[in-house]
Amino acid sequence: ADERMSTALAASAVRRAADFGAMDIAKMCWAFAKFDLGERAQDFWMAMADQVPSKVHDGKLNDVSMIVWSFATVEVGSEEMFAEITKASMRILDDLPPQCLSNLLRAYATMKITPEEGVVERICKRARCVLSDFVEFDVANTCWALAVMGVVDFELFDLLANHTVATGLWKRFPADSASRLAWAFASVRFAHVGLFDALADYICRHVAVFDTQHVALLTWSFATCRVDVPVAYRAVAVFAKGGKLWGLRPEEFCCILWAFTRAGWVDEQLYWDMLQVADLRNGEFVPESCLNLLSAVAWLRIEGRVDIGAFSEDIGKVFGFLRQGLVDGQIVPPDADALKMAMRAISLPA
Repeated sequence: ADERMSTALAASAVRRAADFGAMDIAKMCWAFAKFDLGERAQDFWMAMADQVPSKVHDGKLNDVSMIVWSFATVEVGSEEMFAEITKASMRILDDLPPQCLSNLLRAYATMKITPEEGVVERICKRARCVLSDFVEFDVANTCWALAVMGVVDFELFDLLANHTVATGLWKRFPADSASRLAWAFASVRFAHVGLFDALADYICRHVAVFDTQHVALLTWSFATCRVDVPVAYRAVAVFAKGGKLWGLRPEEFCCILWAFTRAGWVDEQLYWDMLQVADLRNGEFVPESCLNLLSAVAWLRIEGRVDIGAFSEDIGKVFGFLRQGLVDGQIVPPDADALKMAMRAISLPA
């Protein structure tokens, strides 16, 4: 019944699209995006996309924000359409709240759009003026989008991190927002101590109920920025040793193991458990995951900080199939640093 209703609504909207105003488009698109009616309503989205360039300029703040959020959420719309949304937004920029600003940036990053020169800078400048009004979704989406686009405003990052910590905003983050924010700071190598301390506390509170992708991404972020958060690593180690290793996706498994070794974490039982599982799951790992696994195994064999005597056979088996993958060209390092690490690993005795 619901599908029939949505199909009927979509068909009606297509027929009447020319009569819609900005508010009508905003509300319809928001509802269809919220109910994940993207691919199943392609005619609807095409009809709305045709109307947006001319109608969006008559929209109010919420209309513009809902339109840009909706199209980015279902990943539909031409660069020309988003350019018109940008023009409409720039005309009312001094009135835009954080949600509108973050929705614009999120759309550019999601749709891989490069707006006209100066647009992102103007949005960031406006963000500083309304910083105290940012809520958890605004903070996460703004930082994530800027990091994805590679146009990071480090001053704004610092202000948003301080705001998140000072207001206790981090306590209200859903897992997706927390991991996005952590990824954003880690990807640009901004080790904001206060923020990562808060995120360490956050993962300690929630690790038992998180989806494994968020556990992996937060742990990767801690390790990438080399922040000193032993409480977080301890919580993730307990999580991993609690029978969760088989539930981790291959890329998550390798990511977490890599993070522990990069952090120099010493826990023989954790590594023993993970290497035993890695040996049994070796057919699941894709080349990208194998590089993280290879880096971790190389660290365990080279650094000597962990007594690997009890699981030397397991580590030997894992190293063996990784080494063979490099020799056969099945594992290809993506950059110079990865190649250097791989060459160092491959030179070790089998």
